[in-house]
Amino acid sequence: MMDPFDSAANPYLNSTGYFVNPAGPTGKRGTSLGGQGLSILSADSPERQQASKDFLLWFASENTQIKYAEAGGLSCNTNVAGSEEFLSSKPFHSAYAESLPITKDFWNVPSYERLLNVSQTELNKFIVKGVGTAEETINSIATQQDLILLEADSTLETEQKSGETYWATTSTMSALSTIFIAYTMLVSM
Repeated sequence: MMDPFDSAANPYLNSTGYFVNPAGPTGKRGTSLGGQGLSILSADSPERQQASKDFLLWFASENTQIKYAEAGGLSCNTNVAGSEEFLSSKPFHSAYAESLPITKDFWNVPSYERLLNVSQTELNKFIVKGVGTAEETINSIATQQDLILLEADSTLETEQKSGETYWATTSTMSALSTIFIAYTMLVSM
């Protein structure tokens, strides 16, 4: 696998930049939480629940997070993510650290499965099958997910502006824009 931070393997290394998501039309900033969360299930035995709690305490500890970051992980520990060692180890780490305070888990809604299915289906069409453009894919995902949220009677705050509805929270479009900007630049070069 190519190391994207090796200039011999990546001719675009020196022309690639990283940034924090800008504010949207409402002035609010946010970035999406990536990956999957860890959970402790109430249906598990008390022993398993305690083992899960012990694991979470160990994993979230500063020493473990330092080792996790050294191995390439993105630490959620603000001390680790704000350390000079972390910030200087990869070009995108300073943007990541700056994003931590505005991170939102926008999948934390009952319609999670439907929203995720839309993203996976549309991303697969574009990235794997080569169907459509990045802009068409983003717009399709945003349109379909907006409808799902409206159907679910979501409590997301909206405001009307020039006849168009803007979500006051992080939209799918802003969450995916960074991926598609980078991908589109690489594909078009």
